[in-house]
Amino acid sequence: MPNMTTTQRDAISLPATGLQIYNTDCGYIDYYNGTCWVSMSKSIPDPDPITSTPATTTFCSG
Repeated sequence: MPNMTTTQRDAISLPATGLQIYNTDCGYIDYYNGTCWVSMSKSIPDPDPITSTPATTTFCSG
């Protein structure tokens, strides 16, 4: 998996849908969903046995 900064990631002119990179600025795995970059590492909530927490998607700002 390629390691790169947010600036390097954003400089990819035509990323393939599903492309994954490790974002060294944020420490997250990002993937391109065909429209924009999405951070996978923050899209999965921590398990909570008492309450239900909806999943959220966090975009890495740079």
